[in-house]
Amino acid sequence: MVKVGPYTFTEEEIHQWFTLGEESQRWMTEHRDELKQRYPDEWVACFKDQVIDHDKSLKRLCRRIWKRFPEGPHGVAMDLIISGEEPVMIV
Repeated sequence: MVKVGPYTFTEEEIHQWFTLGEESQRWMTEHRDELKQRYPDEWVACFKDQVIDHDKSLKRLCRRIWKRFPEGPHGVAMDLIISGEEPVMIV
């Protein structure tokens, strides 16, 4: 068991979340050109194979994501979409 803040998780749960995060990150990388067109200069949050939210402010985006996933945004990848730049990903 792993304790994170007030929550306790099994190692299997944590492994599943990292795997989901990798899937989300991979999808964002594969769809980067499309994301650049739709969300230039914005932070984008993705879960598995879909965009679940976006905002120019990382702080606002994180607040909404944490409200949506109150036990933690496990498996959600966030990326700052800047045209012509390398990706900055948070998983």
